[in-house]
Amino acid sequence: MKKNFELFKLKNAIKKNGKELVVKRVKKNEFGEETEEYTDVCIIKGIYHEVNSYLQKNTKEGANYTQKKKPMVLSPYIDCSEVLSGDVIEISDKLFKVTEINNMGQEDIIADISLEVMWCYIIQYMC
Repeated sequence: MKKNFELFKLKNAIKKNGKELVVKRVKKNEFGEETEEYTDVCIIKGIYHEVNSYLQKNTKEGANYTQKKKPMVLSPYIDCSEVLSGDVIEISDKLFKVTEINNMGQEDIIADISLEVMWCYIIQYMC
């Protein structure tokens, strides 16, 4: 009962605020080497959000903490079955690499997909 209610709440939030995101994967040639082209894997509906992560740097006087934003996508776990670590998601004309798919609470209800900005793409896009 609890699982169905949590999934219902997530789907309503995605219906109101979510976006359809295209998941892409790098194509491979006949030798199994990665090319510069992408193929569409699936479309997931999710909510983009950022979480704070803290980096610690030790110095002689003490420790310095730096706050860094980490991009993520919240989506129903069942919709993320085809998404793999290393896939690429395009959000607002920026490419993000999937680093990890977190099964929230280990209950197969909600997936929180950790992303990493692909800087090489942004530099090529701006030049």
